[in-house]
Amino acid sequence: MKRNNLIRTGRNLLITTLVGSIGVGSALFGCRRGGDGAPPDTELPVVSLASDKAQYDKEEAVSFTGSATDNVGVAEEGIDLDAAVNSDGVGEAYDDLDLESLTSVFEGGYTRAGIYGVTGWAKDSAENLGSEGLTLIIKPYAQFSEVQDSITGLASYPSILREITVGDFDLMYPMLSAGAQTELNGLENAIASSARDAVAKYHLTDSGLIYEMDITDASQFTGFTNDNYSGNLPLTQATFNELHKNLMENATEVEALALIAGLAPEGAEIFDGQGVALPGQAPINFDVAMRYFLPNGQEVNLNLEYKTAGDTFSAEEQARVDAFNSMFHPPYYPISALGIEVTTALGLKKTVLQEIQYHQDNN
Repeated sequence: MKRNNLIRTGRNLLITTLVGSIGVGSALFGCRRGGDGAPPDTELPVVSLASDKAQYDKEEAVSFTGSATDNVGVAEEGIDLDAAVNSDGVGEAYDDLDLESLTSVFEGGYTRAGIYGVTGWAKDSAENLGSEGLTLIIKPYAQFSEVQDSITGLASYPSILREITVGDFDLMYPMLSAGAQTELNGLENAIASSARDAVAKYHLTDSGLIYEMDITDASQFTGFTNDNYSGNLPLTQATFNELHKNLMENATEVEALALIAGLAPEGAEIFDGQGVALPGQAPINFDVAMRYFLPNGQEVNLNLEYKTAGDTFSAEEQARVDAFNSMFHPPYYPISALGIEVTTALGLKKTVLQEIQYHQDNN
């Protein structure tokens, strides 16, 4: 009786043949002996691979230059364009035959942005495989320049003045001059609409605006990790001054009152220096009293005091505001009274809009 036992060892197939009890013979496939009984060839081919640059746009052709040598001879060579994907479903993920020569052009380029591991490989007749890898960055937008830094490198920027959330950036934008808005539109151009939502935050520096990418959307990016890359948008002095003023300088009383008036809902009546008798309290003098109606007919009254230095708004009046709020908020009540501490223009805008939103949400 004859039985074959097959033992798989990596790429080699060892067949042990048993014929009754007469004896044992073996044959090793995948390693070759020379006719003179030389030992099997186990030396790997030596591979080199380079690309014409390190970063590419999506769908941009990628040019590779490479070579392979072997002590016996190279039998096959190729390039695997993505070491994370086993495109042919055979062997390892890094030895796919995506391109059939080490010197090739990937004409269609990569369709998704990301960091890709590329492997150039070669085999000899004994199936020994040698390889060399390189890393390519496929940029999420055209201006994703060579000066990108790991976000951990932000510590190396001693000039960072203020972190700006995406929400604050969007809220501040309408407050800027037309010239500053036009300049910041360059940021919209630098960060294409397909990647715009991937901005995590901004950092105002004395030389520009650093934008930090939150690259986690698998539908747009491959291989990036959260907060992994950032870039810098240089600013003119005029635009920098506007950003600095809105983000870091306290608004004067005149600026504050103008800003509050500009935030009033459509159709609101605005009264300056208004004495208001809050329910349960003696009259209080506010900088601005705002009266308007919601779509459902509910009347709303906002009474706001911006408490600058030397303001006539007294500690006693603040106590009355606090007492009113403790009585009527919560639950919902259609009258607001706020004594707002001195803050930046952006901080004031957020406070006023939050109060307006409060009335809208509760009706």
